[in-house]
Amino acid sequence: MDYDATLQSGLTPGVSIDVAGDLESFTPRFWANYNFMEGPLTPFVNAGIGWSFVDTNIPTSRVQVGCWWDPWWGYICTPYQSTKSIDDFVYQVGVGGRWDFPNGFTLKLAYEKHWFDYSKATSTPDFDQIKLGLSFRY
Repeated sequence: MDYDATLQSGLTPGVSIDVAGDLESFTPRFWANYNFMEGPLTPFVNAGIGWSFVDTNIPTSRVQVGCWWDPWWGYICTPYQSTKSIDDFVYQVGVGGRWDFPNGFTLKLAYEKHWFDYSKATSTPDFDQIKLGLSFRY
């Protein structure tokens, strides 16, 4: 995900710089879905838990060079830089409706609320998500 941010100096008041970058995240999770009725049209609720890994790609150290021996290519040196990353527990709940068409297609509309339980945050960050999906059953 692309982002724009303003970094403020912690040592010199009033000194800041605008930056742009991309954030990388990976969130494996398990969730359960409960359909209230059988049939082609049904409301549902869901809930899930998981673990989120986020790398902001904001540098936290100077560029360093790491070298190693590769049996095919010989001696290789590559620059790298540590970046700010965080990982922690996440959970979600949702509500929605599903419509199964006779030709094998399914239309789903859902509203979900997601929370990130980051240990160093002063509150619990959250976001809302509205999903509209079309799938094919075979």
